[in-house]
Amino acid sequence: MINIYSIEIKGGNIMALNDQVEVISTSNEDLDGKQGTVTGIISGDHGTEIKVLFETGDETWIDANEVITF
Repeated sequence: MINIYSIEIKGGNIMALNDQVEVISTSNEDLDGKQGTVTGIISGDHGTEIKVLFETGDETWIDANEVITF
């Protein structure tokens, strides 16, 4: 695994630390629609995950393809 500061995601968009994101997850209804800030990015053989700090104070890792930046 490699810690990085920015990644290129679907459609050629760049996502970086401190970006504001919204979760668009079909696999986790509890997270779907929540908004937060990217606090970590890890990329490895199985894809890229980002750590998101939500407005509620909760923090979780999620697949980078399940969020959009705004």
